[in-house]
Amino acid sequence: MKSCVLICSPRSLLAEKVFKTINIIEQRSTVAGVWNYTPENDNTASMSIPQTDPHQGFDQPMWRETPSGGHNHVKSATFLSPLYERLEANLPKGLMQHSDKPFPESSQLFPTHDSITEYLEQYAAEVWLVS
Repeated sequence: MKSCVLICSPRSLLAEKVFKTINIIEQRSTVAGVWNYTPENDNTASMSIPQTDPHQGFDQPMWRETPSGGHNHVKSATFLSPLYERLEANLPKGLMQHSDKPFPESSQLFPTHDSITEYLEQYAAEVWLVS
């Protein structure tokens, strides 16, 4: 899972206390990778699902303005998501969670995409605090 690599690897490296700073480069403005849900009304007509052309190229971002405090707005890259609104994981939360951070007790056995995204954002926030 891409999200795990972007979050777990730096966390493990920081735990070794060898690196003072680790820079993570991600084209999205948020963590959680594929678990970031894009509502259906944001889909572009250029996306063919399933994709049948192996030479299609990279997905182009949809630029969306998001509030960044006060009256400022920042444009952030949003990519079409393979998720649908009511998607739940096909693995129980006990198998999906990291060894050092359990899913909240209130999460259902097969977490929703919202629950997984929130979990990964919280896990990433702890990585930022360590650095």
